[in-house]
Amino acid sequence: MKRKILRWLILSVVICAFLNDAITQPTAVINYIEAGGYPNIKAYYTYEDASGNQVRPPNYSWMPQDIIINENGKVRTHNPGSPSCPPPAQKAFSAILVFDVSNSMQSGMDGTINPPAGAAKWEVAFRAMDHFIQALDPTLTECAIIEFGTLSRIRQRFTNDKDSLLKIVSEIPNFLIKTNYNTAFLRNIVTDTSGNPVPDSTNSALYLAKFAKYKPVIIFLTDGKHNPPLSGDPGPFKVGDAYNLAKQRNCYVFVVKIGNEALDGTSTANLNMMAGVEGNVGDNLAMDVTDPDALVGFYDKVLQICGQVGYPAPCYVEWKSECDPDGPRSLDLTFQKAGDPALTASSSFTVNNNLKPILIFAPNRIDFKNIAPPTYRDFSVKVTAKNNYVDFIKPGFISTDPRYTVIDWGGTGPIFTLDKEASRTFTIRYTPTDSLCSSATIQFSVPGASSSCSGNLPVTGQFDQFVRNVNMGDATVNTDLDVSVSEVFCNRSCTSVTVTGLNIATGDASSFSTPGITLPKQLDPGQCITILFRFSPKSQGGKSSKINLVIRTVTGNTTLISNITGNGIGLPGITSPNPVVFENTDCKTTFRDTIIQLKNTGPIPLNITPGSSGLTGPNANEFTYSPDPLPAIIPALDSVEITIRFQPRLNDGTLKVCSLHVLSDADGNEDYYIRIEGFADSVNYVPNSYTVDLGTVCLGTTKDTVVNLDNVGTKALHIIPSVIPSSFTLNSTFWDLNGGANANVDVSFTPYKDGPIDTVLIFTEDLCNTLKTVRFIGTVHDPKVDITSVTVTSNVGVPKDTTIRITNTSTSVGLSVTLPVTFQDTQFTYVGSNPGLPYTIPPGGFLDITIRYTPTAAVVLNTNLVLTGMPCHDVLIPLVGNPSLAMTEIWIDEYTGWIGQTKDFDIVLRNSNKFAESLTDSIDVDIRFDASLLKQNTPDWNEFRNGNDMVVQLRHILVQRDNAQQKIYTLKLLVTDGNVTSTPLTISGARSDKDNVAFNYDHGLFSLIGASATLQTKDYEIYPGQEFDLGIWQSDAQGLSPFHESITTTLRCNATVLESAGPYPDSTDINTGERFVTLRDIPINNTTNEVLLKTFKFRAMLGNTDTTYLILENSHSVKGMIKFDTVVCKLTLKGICIDADGTKRLFEPRPGAILQAVNPNPTNGVTEINFTLSEPGITNIWISNVLGDKILTVANDDMKPGSKSLYFDANDLSDGVYFVIMQTPTQLFRKRFIIIK
Repeated sequence: MKRKILRWLILSVVICAFLNDAITQPTAVINYIEAGGYPNIKAYYTYEDASGNQVRPPNYSWMPQDIIINENGKVRTHNPGSPSCPPPAQKAFSAILVFDVSNSMQSGMDGTINPPAGAAKWEVAFRAMDHFIQALDPTLTECAIIEFGTLSRIRQRFTNDKDSLLKIVSEIPNFLIKTNYNTAFLRNIVTDTSGNPVPDSTNSALYLAKFAKYKPVIIFLTDGKHNPPLSGDPGPFKVGDAYNLAKQRNCYVFVVKIGNEALDGTSTANLNMMAGVEGNVGDNLAMDVTDPDALVGFYDKVLQICGQVGYPAPCYVEWKSECDPDGPRSLDLTFQKAGDPALTASSSFTVNNNLKPILIFAPNRIDFKNIAPPTYRDFSVKVTAKNNYVDFIKPGFISTDPRYTVIDWGGTGPIFTLDKEASRTFTIRYTPTDSLCSSATIQFSVPGASSSCSGNLPVTGQFDQFVRNVNMGDATVNTDLDVSVSEVFCNRSCTSVTVTGLNIATGDASSFSTPGITLPKQLDPGQCITILFRFSPKSQGGKSSKINLVIRTVTGNTTLISNITGNGIGLPGITSPNPVVFENTDCKTTFRDTIIQLKNTGPIPLNITPGSSGLTGPNANEFTYSPDPLPAIIPALDSVEITIRFQPRLNDGTLKVCSLHVLSDADGNEDYYIRIEGFADSVNYVPNSYTVDLGTVCLGTTKDTVVNLDNVGTKALHIIPSVIPSSFTLNSTFWDLNGGANANVDVSFTPYKDGPIDTVLIFTEDLCNTLKTVRFIGTVHDPKVDITSVTVTSNVGVPKDTTIRITNTSTSVGLSVTLPVTFQDTQFTYVGSNPGLPYTIPPGGFLDITIRYTPTAAVVLNTNLVLTGMPCHDVLIPLVGNPSLAMTEIWIDEYTGWIGQTKDFDIVLRNSNKFAESLTDSIDVDIRFDASLLKQNTPDWNEFRNGNDMVVQLRHILVQRDNAQQKIYTLKLLVTDGNVTSTPLTISGARSDKDNVAFNYDHGLFSLIGASATLQTKDYEIYPGQEFDLGIWQSDAQGLSPFHESITTTLRCNATVLESAGPYPDSTDINTGERFVTLRDIPINNTTNEVLLKTFKFRAMLGNTDTTYLILENSHSVKGMIKFDTVVCKLTLKGICIDADGTKRLFEPRPGAILQAVNPNPTNGVTEINFTLSEPGITNIWISNVLGDKILTVANDDMKPGSKSLYFDANDLSDGVYFVIMQTPTQLFRKRFIIIK
């Protein structure tokens, strides 16, 4: 018995060890695959360690060698940046917008029938959903849309394309009669092929949730109670089924009820229950919303919560795929993480054909015609990338025939990318080696050429079919000459042809024949036919006829025609090129030579009479020939060379004509004339004027004129300006003129000094260097005198005469002055001048003018004396009339300060002259400064904005009647955090109460003292439970002062690892597990060295990790502003126990399992079960009666630890006592409840 018990114990231990090892294996799964970015494919995966924790940064960084990508049996290379894991704080979710389209949604939020445009409930809801969709991040979210009423309908399946989603919420929906919650969450009732009602869940939100990439989130919007139709799909909302299915599919549900329709208790309870699937009902439910802004705010809150409850954005691998295969592709990701066994996650995906790049050619084939070797032909073809971009790699193409090649890519050659829908023009070159037909394919869509999946260009090269011309040569009259001609016709097409007939017709056909020819004859591509021709002239002279060759092709019969010629001989004959036409001569090429052959076409010598031969005609004296005289005899069938020279006496643009007369015994051609022609080009051009008078030009202005150049010769000329004066600019650097053409030269003259104008612009042409000179004349004026400001003093009402000497500063142009001499103020008048006016002041000369000043008030006068008569502008001489010479200077010093400081700016009068005598009691003055940097601490004075500046208006500032320096006011201004670091304090608008003081200004300047420093803690290694002093260190301080008083900062750390041990305010974020501790009264120390400012008591704790970052944030000074940079440090726990398998023993509290409550109890309807799990695994929850019979299964799922809730509907159970039974992998719980109806 003991042995049997021992054997069972050993077996139990082995089984437990095996199960534990099986349970604690890492897992890997491919969540989904994105093939929409083809050729780049992304596979999103989740890899969890034996404890169910995701393996990702910052705890582990995946490297390309950790994950092997096998697509359809091919190992792929990771793209740069793959594998990639977004920060865990980035949460991804799949939103399902469910909205009511019952008829009541057409009324207003307050129930008004036919509300104004934009005020219907559906319109308000759509605007809120539009706002929600606009705010989605396409990289972390997807969204689907369902409308429901009597039935539900999926309007948009999951997508991250905002345009598709926004289109739906911008169109009027299809309204239905009733509001049926079952259709929205669970199913429609439809009729099958037999006419029976059956449930169809494929348009419901909970069905769609199965296909979510991320955490499914349902946002359910309705305006009324569950109100199903009386037939077809009657009955209550199956809230228990919907709740449990939402739990099972891990959905988060938000519910919003809009409008003022009152709900019954059941509908209210149902909506509350669905809003409690996960999270806080108070956060997830909004009832009776009538304010459109409040509805938008609810959707904003949904976004905020989703950012917390969504799944961590999954990691992914990315690679570049290929065109093949069509249809499904397998994918295996093999994970080789160090320390873990190799794991393979498998899936499959399909690449839509409309994503695979193809190349479209226009034209879609190229046929090269009639290109004789060794020449070549280029053809341009437009190449467009469709569906996707195409990467071209070297060499970019593969040609099945090397005679066809790509010579130009319409841009840079491979390597390059042709974007989707982009086009380039490729140049295809065909270089034939013979005249026979060829065909090939230029392949672009093959490995080693491009990433295109389809797109090759067929090309052909061939000649049109033709028959050779046959020249039989010379044959003696009444004899036969046989000539065997090879390749009379060659089949240059790409298919076989048959020669069916050949005849010689028209002209001298009787002189030619083809003895012994045998037809028909088939010729394969490239084959030729040889024919024996016979020439039998019956008379002397040239003979000709036509060869007609008939061929049969697949398209029918074709007749090809060529020429056959021969020459019957028996007497001497004469021939030569006729006429002889020379190339043109000109001033550069003064003569032309050419050589002609004078031929005897007969079989006997030709006798010439040289003395009676020679040049004749009107221009014979402009041509010569050699040898002169001509030879007396040309042997039979021979020729002699004659050199003819064309050397015109004058290149006058006319045609020169003569003839070479040859007197001989040639048959029928005793007087033979060779016509000779040559054209003598003339070269000349003229301007429209050789002298241009620019007249009077004012210094500082530009005078434009036009010179017209006319090519009066016959030769095209290239004309350039060879000399351009420095003050001239032209509209071009050259002019190309054909014979008889003309062009305008736009000339701009911009003088740089006054004086007479006399300069030339010289043109030349590059053929004969003919120069043309255009002279420009005129005068440049710049009326100017050497006198500046004249100050005249006098008493009010007392005239005073003053003589002013005005000197003409010009050294070349006289200054004309005429009457009247005027003033801009009547207190000045003209008395006379010496010499008298009008008068022209010579260069360097002068004119004395006497003026009279009679002040009418004790006000300083600034005016001008106006001299007229100058051609360009009047001369203004500034005059200052000062009845008392009362002057002073307003001065503001330079200041510095810190942000937040109130500064005193003293306004001072100094350098006063007769200020006391002016009897001034007060002054007004404006002070202007940058409004972002300074402002009045209290608004003591009126002020107004002028652009970026503020102008403070100081009025009635009392002053002392004293010429000594005096401070008249102290302006108090607050230093703020502005857009600039300094600002001038500009003084303007000063005025005394007697209006008899002239003010000068010495403006002030304020400069901001910038304050900055770097704060940090240090890296620490501390035992759990140990208290220590955490120091706040400062470095790189600039501009700190006691004015700033002290520093306050916040320390952020892991709440389980570190806590404050002093009376410091702190808080904990339960969502992130972070602690925030506020540290105050940190002293100011203005030193650039690193210095410890203050220490604070903290205690290390054994938490859920052995490290925490020490982050200082929200650092600021009590007064003013300091710019703080911070350095992140780290605390590491020492002495952590490590198990044999390398696992660190950390502390993360987890509650024990418990079946907490059944609510309500007693119950008669929807009932809630609250429970907590302490271990992962299969958890089975069911309802049992008092006899132990299982009445209803509530859940049987693989669940994770934590507090949870489930619902069931007690409506279908009879009254009595029941038990909720919960069985976890290791424990069994029971809770009693009662049903009373």
